[in-house]
Amino acid sequence: MKSRKRPSIESLQSQIGLDSQGRPIWLVPRIQGKDAGAIAGERSRTIRVDKVDVPVAHVVFAIKFGAWPAQSLDGTTGAEFNKKAVRLEMTQERLRQVLHYEPGTGVFTWVARASGKVVVGRPAGGVHPFTNYARISVDGKRWLSHRLAWIYMTGESPPPVIDHIDGNPCNNRWANLRASSPALNSENKRKATSSNKCGILGVRRDVQSGKFIAEITVNGAAMRLGRFTTPEAAGAAYLEAKRQFHAGCTL
Repeated sequence: MKSRKRPSIESLQSQIGLDSQGRPIWLVPRIQGKDAGAIAGERSRTIRVDKVDVPVAHVVFAIKFGAWPAQSLDGTTGAEFNKKAVRLEMTQERLRQVLHYEPGTGVFTWVARASGKVVVGRPAGGVHPFTNYARISVDGKRWLSHRLAWIYMTGESPPPVIDHIDGNPCNNRWANLRASSPALNSENKRKATSSNKCGILGVRRDVQSGKFIAEITVNGAAMRLGRFTTPEAAGAAYLEAKRQFHAGCTL
């Protein structure tokens, strides 16, 4: 495969995940859970990540294997991935050689030099300015800190999605992390998006009547909860329904 400009694997995996059918969906809060492209194999379709257009099949490959394909994928199905692609693995043994993770705080600290810029004893990593996820560079690759915490504590490969229970992507305390699914992760939404003019989760204003509508999505379908005279009343109705229908809700 010819060399081409691509987003980093860690940036890609922090923004896009795979649903139960293996299709790419967005993980970023503003569009979380929405389809990120066509099914793998439709090479004419691309997904724009970090201002770069990437074929959908390549995105799926990179999310599944943690590396970009070394040569072209099958143009018919997109399922015959190149098995020769090198996938960088992080093991618990290697992780503990260079880093210490404190479960109570979620902070990683360097215990050995992994590069020329590392200072032993200092906190490791930084926060991505767009996603707000903490990341750490180890052995020439940036890793999401919450995924490293999973490896550090369990010695196992992280699940496809790890949910921050309190909704804070920077809070990597072990008690705040749980194995999840894209749907469960989406159900743990805790605040309204910037596009919500009411500023209250699950509430929008009906321009014609001036009342406030509460609406919740359950199993992919919208459920109208009613019209209310105040946004607070609509928000309370939404919250009650969210606690009833969303298994991932922690509010």
